[in-house]
Amino acid sequence: MRGSASMANGEASPSQWKMRGDRREMEVQEELNSKVETPGELAGHHGSPDGTSVVFHPWAMGSEFGPLLRIFMKLFFSRVRPLESRVEEIRFLASQGRVVYVMRSRSVMEALLWHYQCRMNGLPVPVLACEARMTLFQPLGVVVGRIKGRFTRGADPDLSKVVREVVRSGHPVIVYLEDQNAFQDRFTKGSLDPLVEVVMLQKELDGPMFLVPQIVVWDRARERVKPRLDELLLGRRAHPSEVRVLINFLRFYRKDSHIFHADPIDLRTFIGSRPEADASRLVRDLRVELWERLRRERKVVTGPVVKPRQDVWETVLKDPRVEQAIERRVRNKGRSPQSVRKEAYRLLKEIAADYDPAFLRFWDWVMTWALKHLFDGLVVDKEGLERVREVARRANLVLVPCHRSHMDYMILGYIFYHNQLYPPLTAAGLNLAFWPMGFLFRKSGAFFIRRDFRGSVLYPSIFSRYLHYLLSEGYPIEFFIEGGRSRTGKMVMPKPGFLAMIIEAFRKGACEDVAFVPVAITYEKVMEEGAYLKETEGGEKRRENLWELIRSGKVVRKRWG
Repeated sequence: MRGSASMANGEASPSQWKMRGDRREMEVQEELNSKVETPGELAGHHGSPDGTSVVFHPWAMGSEFGPLLRIFMKLFFSRVRPLESRVEEIRFLASQGRVVYVMRSRSVMEALLWHYQCRMNGLPVPVLACEARMTLFQPLGVVVGRIKGRFTRGADPDLSKVVREVVRSGHPVIVYLEDQNAFQDRFTKGSLDPLVEVVMLQKELDGPMFLVPQIVVWDRARERVKPRLDELLLGRRAHPSEVRVLINFLRFYRKDSHIFHADPIDLRTFIGSRPEADASRLVRDLRVELWERLRRERKVVTGPVVKPRQDVWETVLKDPRVEQAIERRVRNKGRSPQSVRKEAYRLLKEIAADYDPAFLRFWDWVMTWALKHLFDGLVVDKEGLERVREVARRANLVLVPCHRSHMDYMILGYIFYHNQLYPPLTAAGLNLAFWPMGFLFRKSGAFFIRRDFRGSVLYPSIFSRYLHYLLSEGYPIEFFIEGGRSRTGKMVMPKPGFLAMIIEAFRKGACEDVAFVPVAITYEKVMEEGAYLKETEGGEKRRENLWELIRSGKVVRKRWG
């Protein structure tokens, strides 16, 4: 097990993507941007094989838009931003070679959104959105020229060849990985896939070309194995239709929407790692690698694909090891198989989480209120969080925080949620399963564990198999290695039982890699300090229940630093 998985061919280490020389990068950036200042200048720089300026092609994205579209972009697109760390990375790539942006599914709105953000962040601005009809979004003069050209030239020429010329001149383009209509047009007209043109061009160039995969996550809802009615009508969340993109944009652009970039691919290195492959094989391998990187990036943000709860329970309870434990209990206790199976079902019901994103939004509201009224602020190690994001792309995250307060798991989930990371499922003590908090915690991603497994053969088998399932699906997991909250502020001797179960699941092939992330959570004052003082003076620990929750209401009338 390592902190991060090994990197695939064609992928540089994170340190190679860092900025080296801000002045040089800014000079290169100014040079790139200066080439696309106006549609007129663009027309002068580039031409298609038939002598028509690129700006009049239907894929072209001019640097100027009409006044209404500019106002719309400023009001709405400014809220949907990329991560700053990725912006710096793309700037560095542009200073080292040519950049090609890659999206999974064709979307005119997402192309316009990225065009706007490129200009706002000083990134190389895409000139073409391959196979996306952009004519209606160009200035009026360009639209008129486009219509005139259609009458004088007739049908559109083979526009895929334009891609090679534009990229050769140093301008970025947007290419899409999947588009059934575009594939039909290419097949019937005999034109080449723009991605093929990019690969063929890289073979002709001496300098590197970087493919930058990107995805727009409009909301935090997870992809489902069995699609709902809206997904059948409007497309799946991972590759939505234009109508779903528009609906998601109008619903979520204010808060939940962000642009994410997967790890870039150095195309020259990628091709060099496959010297025997022909162009078609290279493109197939490249497309699969880009798909996989985008899938991992989306998973870091929205979590694994949701399976029906019944499928999860069947996976756990029908596992051969659980079946063997049931048979042993039947033999040893002389009970009927039906009664033991009911017991196994009840134990899994006691353990399993029942995550619902709506409850995550509820806790987001609660924590936002608490940080405003109970605390003076929240200080987060942003650099450390970026390292966690980097590791999450390659390995299963297992967060191991110190435990000082019941606020620990809520704070950590809140930090992940507000930094566009999927919040971890938390191993909570069974003492917290009292109503109504047990219901709320379970719906928010908590699964419950007994402090002692002794005296039960069935419980350890079911719990370890459930943990195996969580790791195999790629869920981030949080557990407190101290076992309980420290009453003194010092670290408590670790209890290795949960850690041993994770290592055992890894050894049995639950996942390819696990990254353990130690987390320190400290407070100026701990909300439970009064109870801790009584316990250290010999008082009995009060059991968590609804009455104790009501009695603790006075803590919300203080500030805790």
